[in-house]
Amino acid sequence: MSLDPIEEIKTRLNLVDIVKGYIPLQLAGGNYKARCPFHQEKSASFMVSPAKQIWHCFGCSEGGDMFTFVMKQEGVEFRESLKILAEKAGVELEQHGQHESGEKNRLLRVLDLATEYYYQALSRATQANLAREYVHKRGLDQAIIDEFRIGFALPDFEALTQFLLSRNIPINEIIKVGLCLKKERGYGYFDRFRNRLMMPIRNAQGHVVGFSGRIIDTGDNRAAGGAKYINSPQTGLYDKSKIVFGLDKAKMAIREKDCAILVEGQMDYLALVQAGTRNVVATSGTALTADQIKLLKRFTAHVYFAFDSDSAGAAATMRGIHLALHEGMNVKIIQLPKKADGTPLYKDPDECVKRNLDDWNASVAHALNFVEFYFSKIIPLAGIPDAFEKKKVARTILSVISLVPDAIEQDHWIQKLSSRLSLSEGILWEELKKLKSLQVKPHEHSSHEATSTPTAKDDILLALILAYPQCAHNVFEKVQPDMFSMDIHQKLYSRIVEEYTKKSVKNLLGNGDFGDVSAEATTLGLLADKDFSESDPTYIQKTIDTLARQLRHTWIKNKIAELQQLIQGAEAEHNTSAVAQYMHECHALQKALKE
Repeated sequence: MSLDPIEEIKTRLNLVDIVKGYIPLQLAGGNYKARCPFHQEKSASFMVSPAKQIWHCFGCSEGGDMFTFVMKQEGVEFRESLKILAEKAGVELEQHGQHESGEKNRLLRVLDLATEYYYQALSRATQANLAREYVHKRGLDQAIIDEFRIGFALPDFEALTQFLLSRNIPINEIIKVGLCLKKERGYGYFDRFRNRLMMPIRNAQGHVVGFSGRIIDTGDNRAAGGAKYINSPQTGLYDKSKIVFGLDKAKMAIREKDCAILVEGQMDYLALVQAGTRNVVATSGTALTADQIKLLKRFTAHVYFAFDSDSAGAAATMRGIHLALHEGMNVKIIQLPKKADGTPLYKDPDECVKRNLDDWNASVAHALNFVEFYFSKIIPLAGIPDAFEKKKVARTILSVISLVPDAIEQDHWIQKLSSRLSLSEGILWEELKKLKSLQVKPHEHSSHEATSTPTAKDDILLALILAYPQCAHNVFEKVQPDMFSMDIHQKLYSRIVEEYTKKSVKNLLGNGDFGDVSAEATTLGLLADKDFSESDPTYIQKTIDTLARQLRHTWIKNKIAELQQLIQGAEAEHNTSAVAQYMHECHALQKALKE
């Protein structure tokens, strides 16, 4: 009987090898550790267990198996991670959705053939002379052209279609991927893209799913007619609202920098990549969408907008800011240098990096807070004398300030707005409260969720007991399960005591049976290797004893505080026997506190 494809993949692949394909790992005890690829950190908090085939980061609390790792690393859903790992493992998934998978692969092949055809045409075709001149004028070097497979669509009506048909590609598949259209009159087909510079559009996994064709403009020589850009139509592979241009190339750099720079258009994108800025992505002829922001958020919580300096670019920036803020992103704005009269020194990032790379780097380093950007764009330096306009501007900026999560920052911006508009801070605070009352509030965490956050000391103590039970004999004598504040810790500690003292299981991590808290035991085992794999037994013993003593003392102090409240209540009721009993228990605990 054949294995389930997921289980078969797990039997063929090793999580350690999968992770090593993305980040370097260092041996730590029986496990491996590294700096987490999913958030910035100075010391290694990311652990991989070869025995359990799981990973966990103690810095950002993410964790899982090989499928969840690939999902986070590649920014994909489970289905796509399954395909990626199945390919690595040599596991056939055809029997699971055979028709759909087979058709998708065929359509991707059509787009790959078209990509190569356009790429070869740019470098070889006589009809591409103007396109080559344009590429040279825009300062793109051959390495960038090769990396991104920039190409050229010949002016002939059926050039690409005939090429694909000669490769035995059915006409219906060429139509499905948006590369050709049927003639309205008569028989025949014609290419969608003609006489244009061609830029492949890739999804986050690097598959070409569409194209963007730019009209060739070299001064007096402009290709006849048509829009400046034509993009592929919506297809089964290409959803323009969900594709972030350049993300496939940028996602590793975005994670490393913990920041995505978002520009407006492919030429800005290519210029920045060529200049060495790799954590950059672009909009591609469409307005920014919430789905695109959500996709970026898989790789970073920080986005810097670097749109063009004209009015359209400013409007697009403001729309993008609202989208990013509503998705919980941290937003900054890259503003290019200005002339003495306040006009832009460069019209876009492309021009800036070509004329003065230092200006670009300085602009990134001094990117503006998004609220500051609104101040600079909406409020004239001379102020606003008209009362109606003042009210309108105030409410616009207050709606932005309301998105700032920190109260101290909000106070800073209210003070600044008060000064700039000559309005009292009290009035502005009242307006801000009104705005907040109209906003949809996120669901508050339940009390169970609030109390389920583990304390670091309890985690470390249990981790060390699991990894080094031979050093925990004093703990077993003096620490009781109810001294831990969390239910899961109480359950785990009870199982540890049972396994070690009653069943004499000395290798707890290897042979202990922890039942419904096994996952917690495994995670804490990784924590022990992360921080203590190179520690000597004396240090470990001392750490266990110290943490156990602190845990016990905290529990005793809490019990004493409870008893003191009971004593006050009994005294108020003149219940002398209860007072005596509580006093006796309190003295016993105070004595234990000194031990």
